[in-house]
Amino acid sequence: TEAPLFSGDMEWKYLDDNTDPAAGSEDRTSWTAEDFDDSAWKTAAGSFGAKKGSTEGMDGGYAIHTLLEQYKEDGDDKEAYFFRTTVTVPDASAVQQIVGSLLYDDAATVYLNGTRVAGFDDEGITENLQYGGSNAAEPKTGSISLSGEALDLLVDGENTIAVELHQGRADSSDIYFDFLSLDFETEA
Repeated sequence: TEAPLFSGDMEWKYLDDNTDPAAGSEDRTSWTAEDFDDSAWKTAAGSFGAKKGSTEGMDGGYAIHTLLEQYKEDGDDKEAYFFRTTVTVPDASAVQQIVGSLLYDDAATVYLNGTRVAGFDDEGITENLQYGGSNAAEPKTGSISLSGEALDLLVDGENTIAVELHQGRADSSDIYFDFLSLDFETEA
């Protein structure tokens, strides 16, 4: 059986103010851990994005539900955005596979309980506030499929899903993120 634990309309905590969520930590991914304090972050449902500072005009007709702050004071695009949400898994030992998909522009990295489990056009990204990605004209689809040892990351109860989204370059016209689905399958 499949138990879809969330879909694109789920609420996320997100950071779009051009600050490094791991500032002061030696681990740039410390913000992806279950115990990270995101209480000061904004809260909204996806999809997230901006096209020239607006929710209108994304190539391919992709809808933007929540507008991200796209530009820094100097007019350049912000390098990255950070998202966190939780899903409740009643019995982690029953999960045989996790499958899901997301739309992203220009690069995305997905974490489960503080561990990287998927990356899309994120090769070469080593800093939280760094440009990188595909620079595609419209959002691309990333597919997630986790099984085997990756499932050991799951715990009974609340699990943290975190996503970092990177802008491709300082003069990009758009940014986009929509986590479409994440299903926890209990039968092989």
